[in-house]
Amino acid sequence: MDSHTEATSQAQPAPRERVELAGLNPPEPTDEERAWFAQWYADGNARHAEWAATRTPHAA
Repeated sequence: MDSHTEATSQAQPAPRERVELAGLNPPEPTDEERAWFAQWYADGNARHAEWAATRTPHAA
């Protein structure tokens, strides 16, 4: 790597740092939001399992 490339790469923050510096990170979810998402995800998994049981030849 030449000196120009080294200087340029050192001056540029990593992608995650650029997002943080720009203030674009979403806020941390609340416990209520986390619980809602966990339930939503579990419901989706259950619906998929029911659907898959009707589509899979070897399902018992």
